[in-house]
Amino acid sequence: MATATLTKQAAKGGSFLLESPQPGDVFTPADLTDDQKLIGQTAEEFVLKEVLPVAKELENKKPGLMVELVKKGGEVGLMGGGVPEEYGGAGLDKISTTPASARFQSFISARKRKRKSTCRSSLPASGSARTAFLSRKPAPTRRIR
Repeated sequence: MATATLTKQAAKGGSFLLESPQPGDVFTPADLTDDQKLIGQTAEEFVLKEVLPVAKELENKKPGLMVELVKKGGEVGLMGGGVPEEYGGAGLDKISTTPASARFQSFISARKRKRKSTCRSSLPASGSARTAFLSRKPAPTRRIR
């Protein structure tokens, strides 16, 4: 899948910290082409249909499951997007691979948040975390001699 290339000059080093960009120089999701949006949609559908149903098994590191998912992802064109065509990839530019990466990253972040939230189950259902922290029983202490 060939995509349009950008003709804008890329910022050099940390110059973006010192210069004020013009509004036209800032890339937003609204600037994605239809093909690029389709890549993101394909990645999202793949996560919903293939990854989420087996998420618990993935976390438990079921043997062979990751290999199976990677092969399925490759079959629908989600692997090797940034790899040049002469090496068997799709030869996409960085912006074209970003929507798929963002969908995968949002899945990973959501799973991490869910795991962390189970650690907070001891907090009361109402009130703030500060209130819960202040109302907890102090940990037993021991004098050091």
